[in-house]
Amino acid sequence: MSNEDRDRFLYKYPNSDVLRNKLGLIDGKALADAEIYLVSQRVRQGVPTGDFGLSHLQGIHKHLFQDVYDWAGQIRQVEFSKGDSGFHPKDRIEMAMADVQKRLASQQFLRGLSREDFAKEAAEFIGDVNRTHPFREGNGRTQFQYLKQLGKQAGHNIDLSRFEQKSWIQASIDANRFKSDRMAQCIEQSIADRSRETQSKQKSYVEEQRERAKRARNKHNDRSR
Repeated sequence: MSNEDRDRFLYKYPNSDVLRNKLGLIDGKALADAEIYLVSQRVRQGVPTGDFGLSHLQGIHKHLFQDVYDWAGQIRQVEFSKGDSGFHPKDRIEMAMADVQKRLASQQFLRGLSREDFAKEAAEFIGDVNRTHPFREGNGRTQFQYLKQLGKQAGHNIDLSRFEQKSWIQASIDANRFKSDRMAQCIEQSIADRSRETQSKQKSYVEEQRERAKRARNKHNDRSR
């Protein structure tokens, strides 16, 4: 059986390019819309954390796509590519992710790095994860959550809403060719500005203290009458 035939047999509806799904949807647009909604609901519930190895990725993927695919969290059983971008053979996925985890651990999971340096290093690792592409579908959204958690434990708040889809897609294509500059730029731009956050918190604190003082003053005046 060819890889294409195996892909159709394992993952797609007969005579269709639509992936078999728990919702029974046979229209690609309807499936994509349902995915977006259901995955967003699972993100709101909280995404599983882990040790940044393959099992961590699998846990994230299973959580995000459990309402859509029976194979959520399972390693793909076919070879896979998109356009000119080829990904690791399925038999090398475990080895490749073990290497990613080992290297991350040797670099203390990128803790203590500046915003710029974190973005550069994280781009290298996310590029490696992307080349692995462990799942038949949903790798990008899984990688986003993986990256967000990597940033959080390293002291960088990554705002996923700052990613522009077209820029990230091109960055992923570049990274698959071992060119990570564009991805590093995307990641750096997604990191929330701590100084602005601090200023906002300080402003809120000052306003709160003023409001408390105002209430206390009014209360004192009422008692004096």
